[in-house]
Amino acid sequence: MTGRRRGRGSAAASRSGHERGRPRRRGGGGAGGAFLPQFIDPRLGQVWLQFAILGAILILLEFVVDGTVGVLAGRIGGWLRRRHAVRRRVDVATGGLFIGLGVRLAVDR
Repeated sequence: MTGRRRGRGSAAASRSGHERGRPRRRGGGGAGGAFLPQFIDPRLGQVWLQFAILGAILILLEFVVDGTVGVLAGRIGGWLRRRHAVRRRVDVATGGLFIGLGVRLAVDR
């Protein structure tokens, strides 16, 4: 670098969140804020209604998936509490996995 300071339109200004005096948009309303716009067609009109319908469908599907995972996790947890030999094998496998990941991390650095 030549020692000159960069102006507002530089990459540094863009990284800091401002370019040409406007804040850069961050976040968005969760997964739907980034996922839903690709399925919205402004030519069909009532964009807010399209967002509302697709958002409701997304929330319903997320509720079903998260609820299923919760129920299955509870049942598997109960099953593992009753079967000590299986739980011990799972614990050994999990410990081995963490040790292996730790060794890999140490070697890669």
